[in-house]
Amino acid sequence: IIKWDQQAIPFYETKVQDTAIIQSDKQVSYPLSRINTLFKVMPDLPKEETQPVFMKAYLTHSRKEDLLIYREHPLSILQRSKKMNRSDWNIPGNIVNDIVRAYEQVLSSGYSDVNLIIPPYVHALLYRVVDRTGTMEIELLRHLGNIYISPNVDTIVVISKQVLYVYEKKSTTLENLGRDGVYEVYMLSSELAPYVTDPEGSVVIS
Repeated sequence: IIKWDQQAIPFYETKVQDTAIIQSDKQVSYPLSRINTLFKVMPDLPKEETQPVFMKAYLTHSRKEDLLIYREHPLSILQRSKKMNRSDWNIPGNIVNDIVRAYEQVLSSGYSDVNLIIPPYVHALLYRVVDRTGTMEIELLRHLGNIYISPNVDTIVVISKQVLYVYEKKSTTLENLGRDGVYEVYMLSSELAPYVTDPEGSVVIS
């Protein structure tokens, strides 16, 4: 996470020509996104009776931030990553084979500290035995890196932590906006943007 006091991230495309790495002299700016979540509670209730509403609001707000980081921002994981075609995942062993191919691509680009992000339906498929080995696919993946299960992706992402940044101008804050009839009104707000610095360090299998 990078604390950022500007409204946008300056972006310069990087290209490889022959043996040279060249940074473009043309700048493009990508704005940080402001995220708000409003919620209302009945005032003067005991804490244990309002806590579920606060918890639901924080979970909702966190999901909005995750969606921005994973897919909704132009510099997000799903939009900036390199794409790789998938094989038939109905065949045991193919998911592991695809992940290993993507993993090798990330490593060959010079990156390390690799993590796997998978949707829940793929996670369920990994609990099957590969051929006659007696080993489940999920076990074959554990030595590659940390496995994160996220409903915000619809396919597998193999990503190095070295290429993912989150620019944050305002961390999540809670504000009391006052009364609205019989309710006390609150707002959660934050301002941030993701930045996958190099598509070669993140591969989406689709």
